[in-house]
Amino acid sequence: MSARRLPGARCPALAVFAVLTYAAVFGTAFALLVPPFEAPDEPAHLASIDFVAARAALPNQYGPQRPLTGHELSPTEGHQPPLYYAAAALLLRLTSQVPCMATPPTPNPLHAWNGRGGSRTDVTMFQQVDGALRRSVDSPCLLLLREFSVLLGVLNVAAVLALSRHFFAGHWRLLPAVSVATLPQFLFMSGVVNNDGLANLLITLCLLFVLRLLDHPERFVLYLRLGLLLGLALLAKKTSLFVLPGLALLAGYLAYRWRGDRRDRRDRGWLGRIAAFSAVTLGVAVLVCGWWFARNVVLYGDLLGSQMEKSTLAALVSEKSLRSEYFTGQFPGEFSQSLVGTFGWMQVELPKPVYWYYALLATLSAAGLRLWVRSSRVLAVKASFAALFVVSCFAGIVVYNLTYSQPQGRFLFPVLGLIAVFLTAGLRALLVSRPLARLVPAAVAGLVAGFVLVDGLSLVTLVRWYNRL
Repeated sequence: MSARRLPGARCPALAVFAVLTYAAVFGTAFALLVPPFEAPDEPAHLASIDFVAARAALPNQYGPQRPLTGHELSPTEGHQPPLYYAAAALLLRLTSQVPCMATPPTPNPLHAWNGRGGSRTDVTMFQQVDGALRRSVDSPCLLLLREFSVLLGVLNVAAVLALSRHFFAGHWRLLPAVSVATLPQFLFMSGVVNNDGLANLLITLCLLFVLRLLDHPERFVLYLRLGLLLGLALLAKKTSLFVLPGLALLAGYLAYRWRGDRRDRRDRGWLGRIAAFSAVTLGVAVLVCGWWFARNVVLYGDLLGSQMEKSTLAALVSEKSLRSEYFTGQFPGEFSQSLVGTFGWMQVELPKPVYWYYALLATLSAAGLRLWVRSSRVLAVKASFAALFVVSCFAGIVVYNLTYSQPQGRFLFPVLGLIAVFLTAGLRALLVSRPLARLVPAAVAGLVAGFVLVDGLSLVTLVRWYNRL
């Protein structure tokens, strides 16, 4: 049975509108309340946007005329693929706001990371002109770019809603989108300038088309669209590479499934068609983004520009092994905590009960997942591929952290929609399988109320932290 035909009422349009509006309103709240540059690498992202907007060209990190230099506290983003920066630069040029960051930010001499004798981490990374809580609305171009991030976040929530329809019926389809739209760290990153939002949106759409292919492997147009989205995702951020192993296994699975289907044993062309369609996906992706990787080879001598990235981010390189204390101590705690919410430059923490709340939800969900997967063969296949992509994404994060110490949970946001599906599935399985099923509406209402309460507390925490300075 196709997941598109799962029984149950359709999601009310008003409820969908409410979820998307919520993401827009709270994302905008973060955009207004987070002081300028007080988000991971925001100055470096702004410098990249200004570079592309002013020169209508991409940086050459090894060239004497066009290198993109970074700030001492926010290294260069010149190694990043160009799609987000080109889109943001076009936005600035259309509104005649170039450059956006005319004057580089001034480091806070009190902060321990500035290399100037500071010893504190409980202060802003940069000096704020009008006090610690200077609103970004004071800088129209910064607010414009932050609102662009908010838009990408809202679109991502809409994509998660479409993705969840492959797993749930009726009102349950809303809960994964609600989980994403209310996650404090997602809202924070959706309200500041970075290239994550575009990459996350494109990858979520790629995953959506993977699920559609599992339902309709015979539809040629799905392979075309998947190839286009994959190419764009690779032009947005290199971390998109984690989807490639899953797509290779998807092609193998589709070929195996149709070859073994008794109804189609007379059709000997299915194996060839799946291979051809998969080649189309790869071909379209290469047509879209292949020039970028060819440019890396020509300018930097390797396909991904990894050596160039290491040389331009030398201060951040910290090579280590999986058996190091970093992975047994620092990484698990900071990664899981920042997945929920750690603002500023990973220094503004939420009250501990917030992290306990999400830990409890994750534990309960894990207990119910086995019941959910057993409910349908179709769901089991889709759940398996969903788990594969989550594991692949996490593995990529671990590999990245072998070279750079970046235990940031936001790196899992490309598969945040799938994680929200698993969270919803486990909780739903526990609720509907118990004699207290009549309490399901109240339990779901309490869950959503908890999410909203956490977001309110997040904004209060943010304001208090910066106002105390």
